[in-house]
Amino acid sequence: MKTVLYITWDSDQTNYLESLFFPIFDGVQIEGDYQFIVYQFSWASLEEVDRIRRLALGQGVDYIHHPVPRKKGRLQGTLEALLKGREEIKKLIRNRAIEIIMPRSTLPAILINSIYGFLRKHHLKIVFEADGFPIQERIDFSGLAPDSIQTRFFLQQEGKLLFRAHAILTRSYKAIDIHLKKIGEDYRSKFFVASNGRDPDFFYFRKEKREEIREALGIKEGEFCWVYVGSLGPAYGNNEMIAIFDQAQARFGNLRFLILPNDLTYAKNHLNSEFPDRIHIHSVPFAEIPNFLSAADIGISFRKNAPSLAGLFPIKLGEYLLCGLPILGSLNMGDAADYLSDKKFVLALDLDKTEEWYHSLESLPALAGLDREAIRAFALEYFSLEKSVRTYLNALDFSSSE
Repeated sequence: MKTVLYITWDSDQTNYLESLFFPIFDGVQIEGDYQFIVYQFSWASLEEVDRIRRLALGQGVDYIHHPVPRKKGRLQGTLEALLKGREEIKKLIRNRAIEIIMPRSTLPAILINSIYGFLRKHHLKIVFEADGFPIQERIDFSGLAPDSIQTRFFLQQEGKLLFRAHAILTRSYKAIDIHLKKIGEDYRSKFFVASNGRDPDFFYFRKEKREEIREALGIKEGEFCWVYVGSLGPAYGNNEMIAIFDQAQARFGNLRFLILPNDLTYAKNHLNSEFPDRIHIHSVPFAEIPNFLSAADIGISFRKNAPSLAGLFPIKLGEYLLCGLPILGSLNMGDAADYLSDKKFVLALDLDKTEEWYHSLESLPALAGLDREAIRAFALEYFSLEKSVRTYLNALDFSSSE
């Protein structure tokens, strides 16, 4: 049994551990000879940390939380957490016989680079979870200057770990091509594309819940219900998404929009429709998401065009499709266009091409009444949890053979 230490850095509000990684790690532990410890840096509340710990325990995953202080300022708190965290991680490696270490994204990559000599001395293998392009995303959407000292430092640290890692997980083939331009084609064999797989025994259409929730929300038979799940913000095209809904509602007159945001307050303060009585904004537990997806007729997934999108693949697409929902959204993320552009159950819109929206929306009624089981069958092939588990196992096995 090989022990894997997974290191991640998050804010106070994240649900991707419970919704994505814990199920994958559980599957890897069942199918392979691995045991996971998750080490999470964050400034989440004690209640949230306890909730995550209980969920991890239920999936057979050991969970350790390292608090990131925020009262002293963002930079000082980050440095303090990294310095203390690196010493704790060294102790974990010594005391828990860690054999593989998996940093996810930028700050954990910096931490791993800072103890690289220690890792080599103890013969650890490194599997880099290169999930997206977080540095480029900060340039695209958070105002990080592309030529700043901070940007150059982050990119240098990322490049070092791309060289040093024994295996690398990405979310798209496009991301691999971009990384290889930096480190060379000779390293292609250590890259693995992992889909954001979802559990098909959890995400499936539930007819009785559809009827129950639609009745509770006042959605009538014949009304076509849109659903959006997840994060909001400028990068997600909030204003454009609502404008598209308003345009479609004005045109067809039978629409509803169910929005299930991560941040309820943000959603209520920023999503302003011409048809407020047609918008339903609710915060629901993760366990209830499939029920609400069952109540809808189409899944919505938009992102603003930006270079960083090449490394992404939205989790929500797998959730929608496994529940048999057609898709209205952007296909500018990762390899989404390769998988979905020719599918009859997908209506693609470019947020920047507002002049094309009216014509494209002509096809919206054709998405009503599509065969949910046929859509789900497609999702089972490309977005299942089993597929993700197999990819993680391949990456871990490959790292051990290097």
